[in-house]
Amino acid sequence: MRLVDAVGKAVSKLYSEKKMLGDMQKVKEKSGLQEQDWRVFIEQKYKYPAEVQTVVEAPNEEHVKLYDKDLAEVNRIAKETGELIRKEIPECVHINWLDGTLELHTQREMVIMASQSGQTGADTNCLSTNLYYAAPYLYGSNVDVDINLEAQVLYNSFMDLEDDSKKNVRIAQKGKTGEDYVSGVLNQYRNKFFVLENVVIPAYEEKGKTSETDVYIITSKGIFVCEVKNYGSMGQTLYIPEHGVWPLYNSSGHLLSEKPSAFEQNARHCNATRSFIKEHLGIEVPIIPVVIIANDVVDVRMENPNSNIVIRANQIYELVSEFQDVLSYETQKKITETFEKHQLDANDFPVKINADKANYAKNLIKEYIPYMKVNAELADIYKKSRKQSSMISWGIIGLLAALCLWYAFEDSMFAGVWGVVLIGISCIADTAISWICGIVALIALLSVLAGGSFLLLLVVIAGTALMIFTMKKNEERIEP
Repeated sequence: MRLVDAVGKAVSKLYSEKKMLGDMQKVKEKSGLQEQDWRVFIEQKYKYPAEVQTVVEAPNEEHVKLYDKDLAEVNRIAKETGELIRKEIPECVHINWLDGTLELHTQREMVIMASQSGQTGADTNCLSTNLYYAAPYLYGSNVDVDINLEAQVLYNSFMDLEDDSKKNVRIAQKGKTGEDYVSGVLNQYRNKFFVLENVVIPAYEEKGKTSETDVYIITSKGIFVCEVKNYGSMGQTLYIPEHGVWPLYNSSGHLLSEKPSAFEQNARHCNATRSFIKEHLGIEVPIIPVVIIANDVVDVRMENPNSNIVIRANQIYELVSEFQDVLSYETQKKITETFEKHQLDANDFPVKINADKANYAKNLIKEYIPYMKVNAELADIYKKSRKQSSMISWGIIGLLAALCLWYAFEDSMFAGVWGVVLIGISCIADTAISWICGIVALIALLSVLAGGSFLLLLVVIAGTALMIFTMKKNEERIEP
């Protein structure tokens, strides 16, 4: 430890620390904030209560609009929270330009390197460093919680909510785009087939439940029960096994995701359709399950190593043409009218709203802000106290050096004694002050020579050499 640090600590214990604690207590009393068990606070409040997540039931066609609105609301709340933080605690705010996240100065020692000397040390101009050294005196120290860090984690969780909302928008938009694309293809065949979309009927084998079929194509060949899926993007490959999930791979063959099997879903629709026709018309007709991949041939490559029918929208007419005529026009029309007459209202599906979670996070951050503001003040008080202690310690060492210099000219014997003391200071203090002490020691050396004390001469010479060696070996450090 450097001598100046040792003296500084002594000064701090005897004077500065007492004054610092008094100043800190005044700041805390003025704020009116009470310390609390932050670990309990985090454990109880960081998990979103079930009632925070609003779930809206809405038809499929409304989902895109609802998710778009939710994304806009999450973005608004995130922006509003960021503005609040910048207004209330501007000294704590830092933008990470690499990823755009908000960094609130946390209890971390920031290290800098001087460009010319190459020396490193703690950056005492950085709030993070001062919070780090003042940590034992801050709010949250009773349970070792960094309040700034907790608030930072909360704020940056807005990015996760935004990503989730964007994902919901993409999925809903993609599903609607696929259905609109298939509907557009089918429009050119409506004079040849009866086409019904989004038909809801009872799921006869599942009491109390319903079955919603994306597309019915009612033709002389039978009823084509179509499940529309818009899986995958340009350059990807969709593998379609007979059972289980459908893996989706990228152009390099790496697994991207696993999609639910459309076969299992469509089999349920076919069973419901068969029971519906039998109940209302008392007849049996061919039911043909079809999965339509709602994108162009250039988009997603499909591998279908089984006999289940999976086609693209532009292959619908070709598929229907492969089957034999079995139903008259009158029967087709009657089936269509029966669906239109007895179908149920469109199903509502859940839409999870993230804006409520965003508001919840915002309110938690608002609870942290007053404590962060006070902690910044406490860190500043700590920094000033350390600086004051350091200045006093430098003053004491400077006075010691002056005394040594005075004795060097007054008495050769005292000069020798104080010269030894000075050399000790020189060897312990690895800063610029040691050079000052070394110069004074050389003056003491001249005084010893004048006094003729050979023993003291040897001691002073050895000490001076040791001082120079120490200065060569030790790198100067920057410390608070």
